Amino acid sequence: MAMQKGDLKQGENYIRAAIRAGIPDKESEAVAFLSMCQIFMNKGDRNSYRAAKDFFRKAKARKPTNPEVVKQIKEIEKYISRIPG
Repeated sequence: MAMQKGDLKQGENYIRAAIRAGIPDKESEAVAFLSMCQIFMNKGDRNSYRAAKDFFRKAKARKPTNPEVVKQIKEIEKYISRIPG
């Protein structure tokens, strides 16, 4: 919800805490990694792009099967291949 309100910093803190605490299933873990990827893509500097790509790889490695998550991965994949870093 913090991310929807535009508070990316707080959203990042919440997602990091959830990842550290342990997310019970692979689908939810993929969603958390995709959210972190989007946060870092929005930051827009070289180190952020590198982190975004790393989180994207982690999300994709979870091999999600939920159609919405798969669709989101495909959308990000089109964009992330064109960013530097």
